[in-house]
Amino acid sequence: MAITLYQYPGGDGVGSVSPPCLRVDMALRWLGVEFKRRNLRRGGEVRNVSRTGRLPVIDIDGERFVESTRILDELERRYNAPWTVESERDAAHLRIWEYAINEYYYWCGYYIRWIDPAGRERFLAALLGRAGWFTRFMVEKTFVPKQVRRAMLHGAGGRKKEDVFAEIERGLQLLVTELRGGPFLLGRDRPSRADLTVCSLFSQAGYHDTMPDVMRMVEDTGVIKPYMQRICDTVGGEKPRWLS
Repeated sequence: MAITLYQYPGGDGVGSVSPPCLRVDMALRWLGVEFKRRNLRRGGEVRNVSRTGRLPVIDIDGERFVESTRILDELERRYNAPWTVESERDAAHLRIWEYAINEYYYWCGYYIRWIDPAGRERFLAALLGRAGWFTRFMVEKTFVPKQVRRAMLHGAGGRKKEDVFAEIERGLQLLVTELRGGPFLLGRDRPSRADLTVCSLFSQAGYHDTMPDVMRMVEDTGVIKPYMQRICDTVGGEKPRWLS
């Protein structure tokens, strides 16, 4: 079976700068299946493989699936996925966590990267590296405004910085409460899809130290960083530098 994962590139031990791409990558690594990664950078490249113009996209023997939740559903259908939860009640609880991370806290991170001036400056410096002036010019004139519009469309752009960080702090405290019963969410002895989702999101904070305030909040809990390390150790493969 030939599997190709189309994703945005990463670095600094973070497999992709996109949390949805990273969680699919983590799921594939945990399954232990062979797959190829194709890192796409340009909009034209992405549109050639994705009908939505977004990544991740996974190609399984010529059949393509878009959107990380749909991809994980398909992997569960095809494989004996180790993150499967037998209890319907527990599965529903964990899906709520998965949804909260994907549909709410994801946009908190998006705000830091694209709306907050200091956060955007750090992220672009890490993303572009030694890119030439023309590449930088095009990114700042075309790509950045597109990301800002997307943030505004989802209600993230007009928020206050202090409110965004307060929400992240509350989310971390909820995680700490959930983890009192065991090594992973709901006291489970192995990660679930929700755990992969949490790890893929907060791993982004350590991408070339582009979210130092979030890294500090994670470390200050004394719980979340070891929890993320356990997830990475279970999944195997590359681990974000700041979690090593």
